[in-house]
Order: sequence, then C-alpha cells, then structure tokens
Amino acid sequence: MPTFDPLVFDFGAFDSSFATPVLFRFVVPSEMRKTTPGSAVTIFTYIKNVDTTQGRSFLMNPETSVQIDLYKPDTTALVTLANMVNQATGLYIYQHQLATNAPVGMYGGKVKAVNGDKTVISPIVKLFEVI
Repeated sequence: MPTFDPLVFDFGAFDSSFATPVLFRFVVPSEMRKTTPGSAVTIFTYIKNVDTTQGRSFLMNPETSVQIDLYKPDTTALVTLANMVNQATGLYIYQHQLATNAPVGMYGGKVKAVNGDKTVISPIVKLFEVI
C-alpha cells in the first residue's frame, strides 16, 4: 500500500465538459412583428443549459458571444455573425435598423452560441415582416 507524505500537497486533474447551450426561444415584441422600412427591430433570444441537472433547465451565458444572422425575404444574408448583447443571465438582444428601402416580406434569422467545445446553431426561423 502506498504511503503519502502529509506535508506534500497532491493535485488532481479533472476533465471538464462544457454544457451544451440550448437556444430556447426567439422573441420579437408584438409591435415589431409587422414593421415598415426604416424602422428598428429588436430581437431577443434565450439560452438555456439542459445538461447539468436531468429534467431541469437553467438560463446560462455561453463562454463566447452569442451571434445572429438575419436574412432578407429572398433568403440572402442581411447581417452575418453580429454579436448579440447580454442583458441578463441567458438573455441576449440584438437591435437592427432597417434601411428605408428595405424589401417588403418576411425576414428570418438564426443564432449561434458557443460554450467551450460545444457549438449550437439554430435553424432559420421567421422573425418579422416588413409591410
């Protein structure tokens, strides 16, 4: 059996696994869901951690910034990998100013969140309509 010197500190190496961020919800305030060219649109997203406690989820801030892509009605990119601003734990916001000649139609977006070695990219969802 090994003996240990009580005057020497031992150390342990621990393998850490990062929680997978889950893009829980996109929110566009109801008054901005149908908007006009030249208007500002605010987009919120909530990020959750579902890995640490089975059956429960908690809002979390990923280690790396949360980024958003926005798409015009013809599906071409309007904004690519713009950083969203952290408002509270797990809550991120992006405000986009539409051009005065913004095309009419439904705009979509997707969010990317990175936490350590885990990357999550949402599918493209409909966010707001320019009328």
